[in-house]
Amino acid sequence: MHPFLLHCIRRLVREVLRDEWDKHGIEMMRVTPGMLYALHTACEYKLVGILEDANLLCLHAKRVTLQARDIQLARRIRGEQMGEIASRPPPKPRNRAMDL
Repeated sequence: MHPFLLHCIRRLVREVLRDEWDKHGIEMMRVTPGMLYALHTACEYKLVGILEDANLLCLHAKRVTLQARDIQLARRIRGEQMGEIASRPPPKPRNRAMDL
């Protein structure tokens, strides 16, 4: 990971955690580089998924320019609300015996 990107992520995480810790009266804790990398990876994965879905919606509408409404519809289809951090539920394991 690029050092500048790591610095930006570290600053954002510390700011969010500081607000939460102050709200609940918890003292400040250390944030490890591994945790930052994991958060970065998870955020990147989430954003890429939303943008891929939004791009498909854009193509379905026969447009080449991604618009905000595409992203909003992609999030709505995924079951996410504005301001809510949600992820897709894990897929249910398939019983191959029933497929026969």
